[in-house]
Amino acid sequence: MKKKGLLKGLLLMATVWFVLPGRGQAQDAIARQDSFAYKAPLYTIERAGWYKIPLTPAIVAKSKENLSDIRIADPYGKLVPYVLQAALPLQGMSASVDFFIEFPILLSQKEADTYTNVVVRNISTRPVNSLQLYIRNTGVRRLFTLSGSDDRDHWYIIKEHIALGPGSADSTTYYIQRIDLPASNYKYFKVSQEGKGLPIQIVKMGTTTQHIVSGESYITPAPAIFRKDSGDHTYITLTYKEPYIVDELILPVSSPALYRRKAKIYDKERSFYGVNVIIDPANDHYLLPPFKTREIMIEINNGDNPPLVIDKIVSTQGGRYLLSYLQPGQGYQLLAGNDKAAAPQYDLQSFADTIDREPPSILPGTLTAVGRPSPSPAKDSSRDYKGVYLWTAIVVVLILLIWLCLNMLRSIRGSRE
Repeated sequence: MKKKGLLKGLLLMATVWFVLPGRGQAQDAIARQDSFAYKAPLYTIERAGWYKIPLTPAIVAKSKENLSDIRIADPYGKLVPYVLQAALPLQGMSASVDFFIEFPILLSQKEADTYTNVVVRNISTRPVNSLQLYIRNTGVRRLFTLSGSDDRDHWYIIKEHIALGPGSADSTTYYIQRIDLPASNYKYFKVSQEGKGLPIQIVKMGTTTQHIVSGESYITPAPAIFRKDSGDHTYITLTYKEPYIVDELILPVSSPALYRRKAKIYDKERSFYGVNVIIDPANDHYLLPPFKTREIMIEINNGDNPPLVIDKIVSTQGGRYLLSYLQPGQGYQLLAGNDKAAAPQYDLQSFADTIDREPPSILPGTLTAVGRPSPSPAKDSSRDYKGVYLWTAIVVVLILLIWLCLNMLRSIRGSRE
């Protein structure tokens, strides 16, 4: 009887040990979202229905290139089905971007150090209604007159008694002053100092133009721009801090006024991801085959012409959204950042076309890190030790069971004999 009781106890222990691994696996299944490195809260919704969740450049940068590792989770860790959509309009997201067009300085004349005339050529293809002057820092104020001309012989007043200065008190060596004026299309502008006194130095002058970025797009964070003019080619490298998806580049050329150049825009690491374009005054927006990258190369063939003057480059990511049916009062979270995650297969994909109206948008909150998909070495070693302990205990229990079974068989045979 004692042996039978001992056997039952050992069998119970073995059962518990065998169940424990399955129990651990169940816990891992419940906490699958822990394998995602980043999360962003979704703002609380008021009523149940279909919603669009825009994928901003910050979220895209932390996801796989095909966005297959993005998930929506409810407060209990249960994953919520969604459909990935592209190029859906996002109301109210249109934005304007300012570009500076520098006018070539043709004359910077000083007479007896008492006043100065600065003449520039207007290379803008649109009427100019404002000028930006880059001025060396100064602590005084001077009055100037602005005039315009089409032949540099006959000048006409545009605005007078314009006060320039004093400069800023920060660490920069120049400051920018804007002059608003009636829309003008003169070929030349002249800034002349009024009265006597030592002049202030105008470093450069130009105007700004606005480019509208579609409501379907997001402006990516500005890249670092490296330029090299070599022979008859110009090489421009755009380097981003994060790997972004770039669908469009805006390349405003400030000089010369007339140009037409062949160029290639491509991923620096994968040159086969790219497009050949023509850069000319008719267009400064260039669509790209969507690719996720940290570095974009722009190779411009100048021929026998001087290099183009490009002061600012803007890149945009087209609209990408998750379409999902959400319930009110839930604390949903957007998960991203798992290299091992495959694209989910939801039944919802078959019914996305049945939505007959534009669903409202829910912007994700700030993206925060919640741990990396790959555990730290310390955690790896800890988990390995736990596995060793577990299987060692299982093997010991099995050996004891076999030993008991053999002893029982021997006892049975002995009693029969």
